[in-house]
Amino acid sequence: MATIDETLHQVRARVARACTAAHRDVQSVTLLAVSKTFGADAIREAFTAGQRDFGENYVQEALEKISALADLRGAVRWHLIGALQTNKTRDAAQYFDWVHCIDRLKIAQRLAAQRSDHLMGWSAGDLPAFSRGDFALLPDWAGTGFGTAFRPASR
Repeated sequence: MATIDETLHQVRARVARACTAAHRDVQSVTLLAVSKTFGADAIREAFTAGQRDFGENYVQEALEKISALADLRGAVRWHLIGALQTNKTRDAAQYFDWVHCIDRLKIAQRLAAQRSDHLMGWSAGDLPAFSRGDFALLPDWAGTGFGTAFRPASR
């Protein structure tokens, strides 16, 4: 069985080949390692092999890993890739660099407000590395009602 380092090397090589074929700069691609089924030790091993972006589905499970890997904070970018419940937005705003698949306006509003709340009292020069916070919306452009996507307002 391949090691994490070997697997990452193989995946990066495939990404590089795909970028070459598409005439795209490989530096414009971010490899997101979905770490939801792996423990903190495996994430640390991937980090040692050069991986920096990790995706988690569940806030509570991710918080345990984020805590166990606190020494890597600022060097690792945490992505929440699963559906987000309203009661978990404060933790998501505080601990994740990216929140993908925002499916409701209420979630977006809470994240924006709670991200601001979390940063209160920090001076500009002392802002934590995760201060910006990026959010990805999940619109249902086709109107299929599939999954948890929101329906964009019609014009």
